[in-house]
Amino acid sequence: MRQNRYIRVFRQAAANSPDTARALDELQLRDSRIFRRMTSRGVFVETAGNRWYLSVPAAEAFIRRRRRIMLAFVAVGIVLFVLVTVLVAR
Repeated sequence: MRQNRYIRVFRQAAANSPDTARALDELQLRDSRIFRRMTSRGVFVETAGNRWYLSVPAAEAFIRRRRRIMLAFVAVGIVLFVLVTVLVAR
């Protein structure tokens, strides 16, 4: 996922504070819809000079939330599979 790539690139660059903030082009990233959505959730924080850093607590919360959503989809899929299997077996 591109979300993972953004987080990974910022972590590898150690851009995790206002002092270590980097411009997106320095990291060879672009200002995409995904990046803006993550920014609106506080994962990336803008500083002076159009430089950005990764908010580690917000990134961890973002990842946890995404995992919970994925787990919910998997659980619903399993329930639907079991229901269909039971109904077809009748």
